[in-house]
Amino acid sequence: EGVRDTILFVGSSSLPKQKHVEEILAEASWTPVETGFTCPYVVDTKYFTAPVVFRLHEGGPSGAKDLVSRTDGLVLMFDPKQRETWIDVKEWEQFIEEAQPNVILCLALSNVSDNSEYIDWCLDRQAEFVYMYPTCDFEEGEKFGMDRVEEAIGSNQWQTMVMKSQPSQPVKAPRSLFAGLDVIGDADDAPKTSSDESHLSFLEGIKGESFDLEKALIQMQSLKQKAASLPDDERRALAARVALQFAQMLGDSDEEDYEI
Repeated sequence: EGVRDTILFVGSSSLPKQKHVEEILAEASWTPVETGFTCPYVVDTKYFTAPVVFRLHEGGPSGAKDLVSRTDGLVLMFDPKQRETWIDVKEWEQFIEEAQPNVILCLALSNVSDNSEYIDWCLDRQAEFVYMYPTCDFEEGEKFGMDRVEEAIGSNQWQTMVMKSQPSQPVKAPRSLFAGLDVIGDADDAPKTSSDESHLSFLEGIKGESFDLEKALIQMQSLKQKAASLPDDERRALAARVALQFAQMLGDSDEEDYEI
């Protein structure tokens, strides 16, 4: 299997995918490939950098079989006002099941009054529905379009990531630490389960002033994989307790940063 370093942008050939993707790229240096174009990109966050590949794919999922093992980000573009573009998106269901990318975004290029069908489809596949443009009920600070795509890409734990030096000030755990663990409810009220202590034991060595963010990120990725085999109630309880312990270690009482 290859390194999971690819962010795949797909959608109908009638949509201006390249134009939108280039909103993220400072310089677009596209290389033609058999089914589209590729462009190198470096994810650069407060915590790490990660060299990845933007892949602008033309055509359906049958032409992307060689990318299943390399794709960890998938952006599905469609226009709700053009029904055929949604049909193109739904063709990627099998690819999503096989690739299991950590980042799945469904980007609506126009706003319509009823998005329930699209949102339900996304929820069934652990994907995020993203509006290209602000809606009438948007919240202050909420990101849309390619700004949200860039933010989501920066929150993923890429296999190619290289950690930066730990900031001297207290840091907050990135949201992606708990993605896939289904944190629900109040961590203080989360019941202990039989598997809690063994799963949480890795936190003992990274507490207090010696907190090692790089080690925490690596261990959290392992924990997410183990948690996938737990029953729903145990996984949620475990996730809530892990979130609470991270908050305590980082000295941060702002619970919003640990919500999913």
